[in-house]
Amino acid sequence: MRRLRISWQWKRCSNAFSEIGKIVTLRQVLAVKLHGLCVTRAELYYTGSIVLPESICKTAGLMEGDQVSVYNFHSGHRYETYVLHGPPNQVSVNGPSARLSQVGDRLVVVQYVLTDENSQPKLFFMNAENEIVSPAEVFRGAAASRY
Repeated sequence: MRRLRISWQWKRCSNAFSEIGKIVTLRQVLAVKLHGLCVTRAELYYTGSIVLPESICKTAGLMEGDQVSVYNFHSGHRYETYVLHGPPNQVSVNGPSARLSQVGDRLVVVQYVLTDENSQPKLFFMNAENEIVSPAEVFRGAAASRY
């Protein structure tokens, strides 16, 4: 899947017009979904971001600085921030977003991209230790331990 960054998408589109002579329709589609991440740290007095395990970011194709949307299962909050790479099994919500997540909250982190191609998203399911697992293992035992 070709990934177009917002900063140069218009240049890319104008090149497409002159090169192929037809209008290119870009759609915003899901590219990456990390389902069930568990917050291990919330640092309010930090400039912002979400710190995700570097190994997971590399597997998913998330680069430092990429914009992501974060959905919190426990509070229902939804917000956007940018990615930083961090140590294994650690997820830190930083800056003002730390008011929207607490240690132990489970998150969905998604990245959408603009593309003119058909593509399949990369889906990863995470357990409470922030390890990649099968979808059936995402919330195993979570209801009993949380509520």
